[in-house]
Amino acid sequence: MSKQLTPFTDAVFAEGELSATMKELVAVAVANVTQCPYCIRQHTAAAIQRGATAAQIMEAISIAAEMRAGAA
Repeated sequence: MSKQLTPFTDAVFAEGELSATMKELVAVAVANVTQCPYCIRQHTAAAIQRGATAAQIMEAISIAAEMRAGAA
């Protein structure tokens, strides 16, 4: 796992009520909606490192695209 930027980021992405993997999948979806290439790359890699499958990542992106009317 790459070093996070702040203690807040470390706390946000730690295991909690949502698993760390689920949190990264949410971040992948949000990154696609905001269309931040750095965030997409970083959170996709982090999701994979935490055990997310390619199918889970694509499903998260599909949800983001649907919520943004196809613009993700």
